[in-house]
Amino acid sequence: METSSSSQSEVRWWDPLAAVLLICVLLTAAARLIVTQWTDGLDLVRTLAVLGAILGLVLGQTRFSPRTAVFFGVVYGIFLIPWQLGLTLAEDILWKERVITLSSRLGATLEELLRSKAVSDNILFLFLMACVYWGFSLHAGYTLTRHANAWRAALPIGFTAMIIQAYDPLLTRRAGFLAALLLFAILLVARMNFIQRRANWKTNRTYIPPDIGYDWIRFTLVVAILIVAVAWTVPVLADTLPAVEEAWQQARKPWVELQDRMSNLFGTLQASVGIYNEYYTDTFSLGLGSPLTDEPVLAIQAPPRGFPGLRFYWRAYAYDQFADGRWLSTANSTINMGPEDPILSSMDAPGRLTASFVFTPQNPIATLFTAPQPLWVSLDATAHVNTATGGSPDIVAIEANRPVFRGDGYEVRSSLAAATEMDIRQAGTDYPEWVTERYLQLPDDITPRTIELAQRISENFDNPYDIAVAITEYLRTYEYSEIIDAPPLNQEVVDWWLFDYGKGFCQYYATSQVILLRILGIPARYAVGYAEGELQGEGDEDITGMPSTALDDFVDVGGTYVVRQRDSHAWPEVYFPEIGWVEFEPTASQLRIFRPSGVTQDESELTPAEVERDAQEQAQFEEFLANQRERAAEASSQAEAASRSVSIYLILLVTLVIIFVVVVAWRKKRSNTFGAFLPIRLERGLRKIGVKSPKLLRRWVYFASLDPIARSYMEINRALKRLGKPAGVHDTPAERAAELSSLLPEVEQQVHFLLEKYQLSIYSQRIPDVDNARQFGLQIRSLSYRAMLRNLMVGLRKRTANERLQSLLRSP
Repeated sequence: METSSSSQSEVRWWDPLAAVLLICVLLTAAARLIVTQWTDGLDLVRTLAVLGAILGLVLGQTRFSPRTAVFFGVVYGIFLIPWQLGLTLAEDILWKERVITLSSRLGATLEELLRSKAVSDNILFLFLMACVYWGFSLHAGYTLTRHANAWRAALPIGFTAMIIQAYDPLLTRRAGFLAALLLFAILLVARMNFIQRRANWKTNRTYIPPDIGYDWIRFTLVVAILIVAVAWTVPVLADTLPAVEEAWQQARKPWVELQDRMSNLFGTLQASVGIYNEYYTDTFSLGLGSPLTDEPVLAIQAPPRGFPGLRFYWRAYAYDQFADGRWLSTANSTINMGPEDPILSSMDAPGRLTASFVFTPQNPIATLFTAPQPLWVSLDATAHVNTATGGSPDIVAIEANRPVFRGDGYEVRSSLAAATEMDIRQAGTDYPEWVTERYLQLPDDITPRTIELAQRISENFDNPYDIAVAITEYLRTYEYSEIIDAPPLNQEVVDWWLFDYGKGFCQYYATSQVILLRILGIPARYAVGYAEGELQGEGDEDITGMPSTALDDFVDVGGTYVVRQRDSHAWPEVYFPEIGWVEFEPTASQLRIFRPSGVTQDESELTPAEVERDAQEQAQFEEFLANQRERAAEASSQAEAASRSVSIYLILLVTLVIIFVVVVAWRKKRSNTFGAFLPIRLERGLRKIGVKSPKLLRRWVYFASLDPIARSYMEINRALKRLGKPAGVHDTPAERAAELSSLLPEVEQQVHFLLEKYQLSIYSQRIPDVDNARQFGLQIRSLSYRAMLRNLMVGLRKRTANERLQSLLRSP
């Protein structure tokens, strides 16, 4: 036994095709990371994956112990990983300097991470990815050749690709990499299974057909494609099963929270890692941007604005603390909200109005989107709130108790900021204590020049509203960019963005405005969610951002807003006494918010400066309308192009289906054996790989391989079985025909015709009447089913009559 075990442990498995499939699995997983474009230098994982797989395959073939193989893998990794990382630096740097630079950058990055700061250098992420792909590739190659275990080889790297997909889900076409990886993995598993079976066959001296390897891989390819196709339909099926989707969403919460907790590590990446539409947490990292798509995420039924210049925002979360490039919500309590709960008391102020909205998500969500400030929701939910003394709770986020599925709608009633400029200017600075305690926090490392900038912008204004507007206009001069570079080491983020970099996306605009306002003692906070989106419907003009001077005769009838992923947004909210939170828009890519002045003056009494301002607003209004018409025309042309594209695809699909049906019918007419092609090839493929065919498949093969006369004759045997008199094994065709004629006289003619043609096809060279035989067989089938149903009804009536008789006999 010991000798056998020892000899078994000396077995080494090698197959060129399996090695190629393994490298395909590894390259696909590497490509899934590279296409994210999270940072520069990700191409190194492709090289390390191939080199690791080759080294693993070689080590698996040697006589080295596992411990020795691990030693060699670590030693090679110590040289290869720094070599690849060094190639990401400038070419004119000496290798000695490259090693020193890499070491210092890694040390500084680890120090930042240990101090819970957002990582400002991508070197740590590159190093971790290099180690992961090197280690898993080495393990895969070694496991494949040493143990012939394809699953152990493919699962770790496959799990890595799934994690990457979880962090990069916005472009759905990238999921195709997972499909390819699954396909290669299944082929690898099947190939190694065949290699092991072939070894056993050789040991047992079993005959091996020369083409069995080709048949095996061909059959496996068909099965693998079917498995991948089925796997890709599971998400669609899950959407139709709310219980399954709810369980999945609840199970994902810890994972999503872990994603966000790891946001410090991913702070330098150029994509929305850690931020996912379904679930928000109490932390939010600024990040480096993400690719924006036109994928719809929300449809919102909104009422008429009822107030000129009112801008809708769809908020998910609000944050109050900022440090190290990350926002934090310190909401100190929760309250239950639901359809049966009364509406929260909104502030009784002329600067706010209450409106209801219906939100319909296009993907499952857990954090509810609302119009600020929410007062009531139609779902059972938990609101995260800050205590607001003497007024409504200060709601920063609402989390549904059960996930909201795609297509499900929920209603929200909100108190909207609809104050005029005069109302906000006259609000004063008598802030509540709960506001000043929470919404004036500044980072410890705020720089003097940032403080000086805030003071310089505000020096000509005497009230918080005009200061907020001035800061808004100042920030709108910065260039908008969807993706930015990583901030430098050891520099405060807002300082770097305001004075050194000067371009970015909404997170940086909103953060800068909040910090500048807080420096001046004006309470403000950071909100995230979505911008307004596009108003749908004929004749409905989107009045977002219209100047107040141009809105006197405008009537807004409301409508449905379609919000897309590219509308993902962050904005500042500023607190004004007796009015509450008011939104501002510093992001240059968004339209300005124009509020009514609240002053009614005769045109003759206006000063030249006021006349000039009104003229500028009118010009901006006309520019806005032109932009809206251009956007509408562009959207219409895109819709028409999409419609034409869909029509072409549908026509092509229908044409291909018609051609397929015609070809099948033509071949079936020319060849009686065409109908047997599928079951026969399927049964033959199973037999070649040593799998016993199921009974149902064998019966299908038997009946499909019969000629048309024999298939028609088989209706006699089936009819006897339906009538409860199955034919015996030794009954002759004539005896079976006579039995059916006696049981079902109305088919006697058809039975004798089929008997004659069946015997003629067996014992002579004459060609029988196939068409009549098929027709008579169908008639026997139909009449026998009717007789079977008739017998069932008769038996049921007899059983009922017997039961009644027995009941009467038992009664006294």
